[in-house]
Amino acid sequence: MAILKHRAGLGYQFAALKQSAIAPGEGKLNASYFYWECDIRPTELGRTYRVLIFYGGDYVPRAFVLSPNLQELAEGKEIPHLYSQEKGYLCLYHPRSGEWNASMSVANDFVPWIYMWLMFFEQWLVLDKWHGGGIHPIRPNSVVESTMTKKPRKKKKIYPTLPIKEKAYNVYENRLKAHNKLLLEIGEGR
Repeated sequence: MAILKHRAGLGYQFAALKQSAIAPGEGKLNASYFYWECDIRPTELGRTYRVLIFYGGDYVPRAFVLSPNLQELAEGKEIPHLYSQEKGYLCLYHPRSGEWNASMSVANDFVPWIYMWLMFFEQWLVLDKWHGGGIHPIRPNSVVESTMTKKPRKKKKIYPTLPIKEKAYNVYENRLKAHNKLLLEIGEGR
C-alpha cells in the first residue's frame, strides 16, 4: 500500500495511472476530475473487463465496469457488493472503515481492489456465494445507492451545479456509449 504523507492531487493520481503496469489504458484529466479506462483480467482463466475509474474533487475513487455487462453475466441474480446494479458501480470498501484515504494511490492501492472484486465476482458466478468478505451496501426498498456514507460536511463545492457522484454517473454514461459504439464498429457489439 502506497501511503503518502499528504493528499495526492488529481495530476499525481492521473500520472501514476499512466505509468501503471497493472492498469494500462487511457483517460482524461481536467481541473476538477479525471477518468481512466483500462482492461482488467483478474485471473489467467478469467474474462477481460473494461473498467472506468472516476476520481473527483471529493478524493473518493469510483469504479464502474463498462463491459461485459455484469447483469447479463449474473443472469438476473442480484450481484453482491455493487452500489448500482444497473451501472456496475463496484463497492470496493466500506466508506466509514478508513480503508481508503486521499493520501493513498489510485494506481497502487485502488486498482488492486478492482482486480480482487472481479476475481470474487467470477467465483460468485460459479459458486453462488460471495467469498470476498466485506459489508454489502444497504438497499432499503430496492434502492441501490448505498446509505452507508457519512453525512456530507459543509465545504467548498467543486461542482456547484452538479454533485460529484452525478458527475461520475455522467462520465460513466458517456464512456459507456463511446465504448458500445466502438464495439459496434468493430462488429463485437450488441
